[in-house]
Amino acid sequence: MDRLSIELSRFSLLEFVIFQINWDIKKHMKISICFILLFCILSCKDNRITTSIIDRYNPVWDTPSEFASGSMPLGNGDIGVNAWIEEGGDLLFYIGKTDAWSENGRLLKVGKVRVSFAPNLVAPDIPFRQELHLDKGEWIVEMGEDRDRRKISMWVDANHPVIHVDIKGDADYEATVSIEPWRTQ
Repeated sequence: MDRLSIELSRFSLLEFVIFQINWDIKKHMKISICFILLFCILSCKDNRITTSIIDRYNPVWDTPSEFASGSMPLGNGDIGVNAWIEEGGDLLFYIGKTDAWSENGRLLKVGKVRVSFAPNLVAPDIPFRQELHLDKGEWIVEMGEDRDRRKISMWVDANHPVIHVDIKGDADYEATVSIEPWRTQ
């Protein structure tokens, strides 16, 4: 067997491991490769195990942020976003791009977006929860109670330079979007 053309099914997995052990390399390397490969195969079979491990590390906050230092990071490797909800109820986010360099060689944000809501659903006595889902790269904010609930989902498209903001509410509301561009050239 010169080629690794063994089908990776439950029965042929044992054949593959035996082939790996008989391969002419050092003993500890053979065992390490087998276990790493076995782990990769088994973790790919059931994504729920991996997801539940990652979910334990999702940042969750039950209060809005005072300013940008309490933001949640999102991005796709090209577009970066720092998003947060202010105590006044506005959704704010900075937008960064990997090619937005200053004349001094600093990587800069290109601007800030503000989404204001009427009525405001952020108050000390109203439920509020925000969570960054690390496995999906999605930030979800839930606020309000009973018939006045609102859910904001935000993510950056993995394949295109697009920032998605999905806002759903049980009751009617108004949203006003304003942009503060920082780089005009």
